[in-house]
Amino acid sequence: MTDEISPRFIKGLQANIAYWQQQTAHLADARIPEINPDFPNMLRAVQMGLLHETTRVETAVLVSQVFFWVEQAGHWDSWLPIMERLIPMLDDEALCCQLYKQQGQLLRSGRQLDAAIPFLEKSAEIAKKLKDELAVAEAETHLCSVYLQKRAFVEAESFGQRALKCLVQRPEAKRQLTAVLTNLGLVALAQGAFDQAEAQLTEAAAIGRAVQQPTQMARILNSLAIALHQLGKLEASQQAFEEALALIEQTAGHIDKVRLQLSLGALYVDMKRHDDAETLFLEAEKTLQKVPGYLPLRAMIANNLGNVLLEKGQPAAAEHYLHRSVELRRQLKIRLPLANSYKSWGQALYQLNRVDEALAAMDAALQILPEFPDDKWAKKLLQECVTLRDTFNAK
Repeated sequence: MTDEISPRFIKGLQANIAYWQQQTAHLADARIPEINPDFPNMLRAVQMGLLHETTRVETAVLVSQVFFWVEQAGHWDSWLPIMERLIPMLDDEALCCQLYKQQGQLLRSGRQLDAAIPFLEKSAEIAKKLKDELAVAEAETHLCSVYLQKRAFVEAESFGQRALKCLVQRPEAKRQLTAVLTNLGLVALAQGAFDQAEAQLTEAAAIGRAVQQPTQMARILNSLAIALHQLGKLEASQQAFEEALALIEQTAGHIDKVRLQLSLGALYVDMKRHDDAETLFLEAEKTLQKVPGYLPLRAMIANNLGNVLLEKGQPAAAEHYLHRSVELRRQLKIRLPLANSYKSWGQALYQLNRVDEALAAMDAALQILPEFPDDKWAKKLLQECVTLRDTFNAK
């Protein structure tokens, strides 16, 4: 097939790849909204660049170079098939190391956590072979993030500490250092070590203000704000959220904006600002309509809306959203959040005098929660579900 491709066509491919390499040589948050309408054109250039062996390496360089654009604008579904086809075609180990890491990152971002792990491990394996300690630390940082999302905290802590040991010795790696400090702060947060989480996330924010682009800085501040919220420092938490939202408004980061709206809305619930929380959750729902997919976030929005409507004494409306959250999380097999949705759905059903259904929802939650014996949130949910079930039974 490749023998039939004319030299003139190949020159055209090479020119197109070179054009996009030049256009994307210096990507930053501020440029993404400007160039994002041209993503289909760049995607076609990459797809065509895979057709002939003489353009594959330069195409791979472009694929690696535009990762920031793909990740920031959420073009994961379009990009993953490209990487699956491209990487096996390459002999360049350093390039494969980078692309395996990026493939793992995109899978993690789409919550395909088990699928992400082998690619990140392969990146780390190649980096060790190449004696590239920084690349090893970067792969380990992303493995830390994957295991954190899986709520496998021992593994997350292990990978994070290994990466940290390398990165603190490298003054040129401050951007990577902020990433691992953020991950370790989130590991501490998930296990209830709120003071440790605040310290690590505050350090990440202090370093990040000098080296991170707006989207990454907003993510660090979002994590810090959540830790401050857990510590009861509500005013400081709100300030961190507002700083993060101001940063994300400079970008094309619809997904990051949704996550911030959800987190700030949860803070408003604890501040008894239920109308403000509902407004933010509805804005998040509207924002997410601009982007296809993202079912885990859609489930979170439904869960949060249901909970705030429960707080406002609107159980029928709450039941609608909470049932949707249960269905999505059951479909996605997101176990611990599913238990949380079952608990809230059960409360709505009970308030609607659907007691048998409420008990069934609570039983479903209680079947899941023992899967997470070391998780602070799971322990709290377990106690709440036992108490609620007793209440429902007493009726």
